[in-house]
Amino acid sequence: MMASNRDGSMATFIENVYLNFREYYYSVTQPDCVAKRDILTKRFKLQSYGVAQDTALLPPHWEDENCVAGIHFNTLGLLDCPKQSSKIVFVGAGVSVETSSAFCPELAWMDEAMLHGDDVIYMNMGSMFIWKRHEFWNCIAGFEAAYKQRGGRVRFLFKINFPIDSPEHNFSTDELPPYIRLTNWIDNQHAIYSHPALKVFIHHGGGNSFNEAVYFGVPQLILSQWLDTHEYATYAEKFKLGLRSDRPPHVEARDIEVKILKMLGPSWPEYKANCRSWAIRSQISGGTASAAKIIVSHAESTRLIQDGILTPPFTPVESPVLEKDAESLQDIAICS
Repeated sequence: MMASNRDGSMATFIENVYLNFREYYYSVTQPDCVAKRDILTKRFKLQSYGVAQDTALLPPHWEDENCVAGIHFNTLGLLDCPKQSSKIVFVGAGVSVETSSAFCPELAWMDEAMLHGDDVIYMNMGSMFIWKRHEFWNCIAGFEAAYKQRGGRVRFLFKINFPIDSPEHNFSTDELPPYIRLTNWIDNQHAIYSHPALKVFIHHGGGNSFNEAVYFGVPQLILSQWLDTHEYATYAEKFKLGLRSDRPPHVEARDIEVKILKMLGPSWPEYKANCRSWAIRSQISGGTASAAKIIVSHAESTRLIQDGILTPPFTPVESPVLEKDAESLQDIAICS
């Protein structure tokens, strides 16, 4: 949890203290949280990282001698696991390769943009980001300035996490120019990432957003806000996957304009080529399917040891049960 007040004031500190206390209280009183912690510490006998940490996130258990393996969904080479333990297996982004049949009206809008030779920039700050009015309008101002500088050859698909025309946020879509498409839900986000008109993805630096951009080879502009989002923003800039904001967590119109113009300028082919090479590295790692196979492999090895079969058979053992388990495990989100 993170304070909605992000200006670094005493109010930010007090709100964070309250949120941390509430998270701790929730962790020790909710049966599901207690059960999860018991599984980690008592059944698996893994090191405890504190009540709230054990239930909210999965800490770096690969340092624990009782941990047989770790599965990491980032792309190998980002160096976000300092020790690079031999237990860690990088499997790439947990992205489903299945093509969604969901109707997505935004695709027709992107098709039209491509037909007119317009670039498309997609912005999504995630479900946890708490929008403030001035931040929203700073984005719009940055878009308008970039639109003018690009001679009207760019459009913006802007996904927000609150109802459009919400009285609480006190604005109407009638106030927006026609080249900015506002929505609060996208049924087929993978189709958006794959569309040839998409040139840049602007996001807050969340792990899912970052890895999806890497997987689909989309240059990214990260307006990082908290904790690990600043780390992902650093990765994007360091490895030339995109750019980061100048003064995080501030959302500033001029900064957005400058970064958009730079990414859509002469440097864009270089960004895109680099992103494609990283996309291949992520895709061939296998994602959730590879993660499932790793888990099933360890389960099978454990069974062989328990049964006293120390030498594996010469031919693979076909197990319908294990194959079925592998298929079901592909749908499980595994954190590391």
